Amino acid sequence: MNDADREVLDAAIVRLSLDHRIGAQVEGKLEWEYRDDMVRIVYIPTVIGTIILVAYVEVG
Repeated sequence: MNDADREVLDAAIVRLSLDHRIGAQVEGKLEWEYRDDMVRIVYIPTVIGTIILVAYVEVG
């Protein structure tokens, strides 16, 4: 991952840390998914939403 990709990913993770509900919950699963034009993140928020476990990242 190059520096530009890391910057895009960092910005998306910051957005998720402010409100994990900007993504969509995967139907019937614990996982949530956030997508925009440059990044895809599959994650699991904790019960109280203060910690996000990132399961998958795609940048490009």
